[in-house]
Amino acid sequence: MRLDAVDNVHLTRYVLDTVGVAAAVRAKIIAQSDLPAWVLSTRHSALSSLHYLRLWELVEHELDDRLIAVRTAADYEPGQLGLHDHLMLTAPSLGAGLALTDRFVTLCSTNHVHTVHSDSDPAGYTTVDFELIRGEGRGGELAMQTALCGSLVKMRKATGQPVTPLAVHFRQSAPADRTEFIDLFGTDRIDFGMPSDRIVLRSADAALPMRRANAARNRLLQQRALRLGQLELVSWAGQVQQELAIMLTDEPVSIDAVARRLLTSRRTLQRHLASEGTSWRQEVERARRHRAAVAPRGITADERARRAGYSDSRSLRRAAARWRESAK
Repeated sequence: MRLDAVDNVHLTRYVLDTVGVAAAVRAKIIAQSDLPAWVLSTRHSALSSLHYLRLWELVEHELDDRLIAVRTAADYEPGQLGLHDHLMLTAPSLGAGLALTDRFVTLCSTNHVHTVHSDSDPAGYTTVDFELIRGEGRGGELAMQTALCGSLVKMRKATGQPVTPLAVHFRQSAPADRTEFIDLFGTDRIDFGMPSDRIVLRSADAALPMRRANAARNRLLQQRALRLGQLELVSWAGQVQQELAIMLTDEPVSIDAVARRLLTSRRTLQRHLASEGTSWRQEVERARRHRAAVAPRGITADERARRAGYSDSRSLRRAAARWRESAK
């Protein structure tokens, strides 16, 4: 998968927070997925789409449930995807909300494509096409189940109406049992092995008003979305800093450990840092200097040193002298 295919951390947290696993199982899945630890403490960042797809595969394997994505989507609560959801929820109509979802999809993911086509005829159809730019394997199939099932659940909850599609298309092969798909979509007109992943709606449903329609708020949200622009992956130096912020106090710091957490190799990480005009050593120094500077007042010199990743206060004093010298 290309490194520029990224997802908002909302998607990753959606999987972790809604599949209903025990804390020990959740911790196991996180460890197996090599998720950067900072993901669990932020809601405003992005990471490689590999993580989202890998998470679904791990969850399905751990629970031994090939319908977990469908079951989880049935309980979707609008708003879980942050700004991207709220743009739709505050639109005047379902069709207008879907159009905003299409327009601002890169707030949520640069790996997902969401395309809406509407007939001008009120008796016509509105089609919503879903696509993953990179989404091979079972992870991609589960991601598409989540996208289609979750979108329909969101449409129903956003309008307060039992929106039922005229047709549902999946590219993936048919499951052994389609019952849960039929129950969720409210129709047996679900076809697998199709050329595209698609939901077909009545144009009359697309005209349904939204329960939380708010023109003023929607304008403000669109302005905010335009300011934010396309979702972008945190720089390599930024990702290293996020990892070091966690590792400095709790575990030994090494470039190999950080590279593993970022799903790359030592040499590749070094090359990326060099392309950004920095190095592993510089980033470690920067992280330690920051930790020392923000340590609370009143703690001992040794505790301040430990927080910055040094063995004792003498090591921190030597580092501080080096920082002062480099600042001249």
